[in-house]
Amino acid sequence: MKFVPVPITGGPTDKQRVLFSIWETRVQDYEAFVKETKREWPKPQFEQGPTHPAVNVTWEEAQLFCQWLTTRDRAAGKLGANEHYRLPSDHEWSCAVELGTREDPAMLPLTKSAKINDVFPWGTQWPPPKGAGNYAGEEMQPDRDAGKFPAVKGVIAGYNDGFVTTSPVGSFAANRFGLYDMGGNVAQWCEDWGDKDRTRVLRGESWGGDVRGRLLSSHRERVPSGRYNSFGFRCVLSAVAAPAQSSAAATKDAPFVNTLGMKFVPVPITGGPTDGKRVLFSVWETRVQDYEAFVKETRRAWPKPDFEQGATHPAVNLNEEDAAAFCVWLTERERKAGQLGTDKSYRLPGDHEWSCAAGIGDREDAAKPPKEKSGRISTHYPWGAQWPPPPDAGNYSGEEFRDDPQSGKGGRIMLEGYNDGFAHSSPVGRFAVNPHGLYDLGGNAWEWCADSQEGCLVRGASCVDGKERVMLSSWRITPPPATRQPNYGFRCVLAPAAQ
Repeated sequence: MKFVPVPITGGPTDKQRVLFSIWETRVQDYEAFVKETKREWPKPQFEQGPTHPAVNVTWEEAQLFCQWLTTRDRAAGKLGANEHYRLPSDHEWSCAVELGTREDPAMLPLTKSAKINDVFPWGTQWPPPKGAGNYAGEEMQPDRDAGKFPAVKGVIAGYNDGFVTTSPVGSFAANRFGLYDMGGNVAQWCEDWGDKDRTRVLRGESWGGDVRGRLLSSHRERVPSGRYNSFGFRCVLSAVAAPAQSSAAATKDAPFVNTLGMKFVPVPITGGPTDGKRVLFSVWETRVQDYEAFVKETRRAWPKPDFEQGATHPAVNLNEEDAAAFCVWLTERERKAGQLGTDKSYRLPGDHEWSCAAGIGDREDAAKPPKEKSGRISTHYPWGAQWPPPPDAGNYSGEEFRDDPQSGKGGRIMLEGYNDGFAHSSPVGRFAVNPHGLYDLGGNAWEWCADSQEGCLVRGASCVDGKERVMLSSWRITPPPATRQPNYGFRCVLAPAAQ
């Protein structure tokens, strides 16, 4: 497999070095993975050679291939500890087809689909010129007449690429970055969610593509993960900042990573009981996979919400006692593993610490009770000062909820004109990070906090909230500590242990 650099402008990997595989992952590459891991791989109903793109691969299997290849190349000394293979993001893909500077990386992928309606992988003309790529040309007509490939609805008149189904990678001209088949041959999985939490994004169209709009470089396909004979994938190679070796060395760009894979970054605290002390915030809300490890070991009861969640969604339906017990368990676990000294412990953030993390700590009096401060700063939201929220501001109650089966239950307020793509919880880290490197300080799940005066409270609003005042960074709710709600979760901090 060969990799070349692609300049990335905007998005989470802005200006970082990202190398794209020049080809789609080939049959011979995927067969090596299948052989070593003994996975099943149903082949398509048509014949393929070793240099054809691997198809009938799910999004999850593509991810597993990337993980396997990373482990294999690290063991061979070809990769450093901070380098890894993965799927490209939707925005990185756009950069690879020279649309990166013309699209907003903060917008959901599907809201950008086919919006740039005059650029194809080969240029701007339609129909495609000879040799543009492997699409549904007139070479397919005899098979279509025989009843084969019913999903292919037509052919491109006057175009013939010579391949009825897949073709060997590199059969057509490379783009200016040296990448082949960025249009045609197979549609390719990207890392991103589409606009709902059960669908994924594909780019590039396939050997069955014949419709002008679907062949645009900006076109996105949204499908549930599954096996399709026209879907494959391409890897990218990138580096991540090496994690800090200890919590004392953690920075925003090099977080401390604990044994559960939770990441922690420092947040400056001004005022309150921990004024000037080093407090590390989890960059995410505690995830389902984190809390499940706790539940499995302690056998603690956990009533799940009535909607489906993935492993990286925030753990919800938790009360303050559940959250505090997790922090105690995690502290003991990390100390036993030698990852944490007796001078530090995990706990819930204090109310004032949470305000510092949200960027309003210096505008509130740390000595005042939280209730007196709730909603007082009326010009600060997690995304800025404007109302209504801009696109992709966070996971709140938008118009995406209208089509949900639960939309008829209760009086949930929906933000008119806002759609974040998630009717319920979303994977942590899906939306933009704040200046401290923290995700979802607004939306997704309310977060339990501790306070010496109130006892406990929740901050940050959630996926079911759409009221202007509730979405303020300064808004608080003070429910009883035993309250469980399907939109209540928590975030840990790592701080000096109480003496």
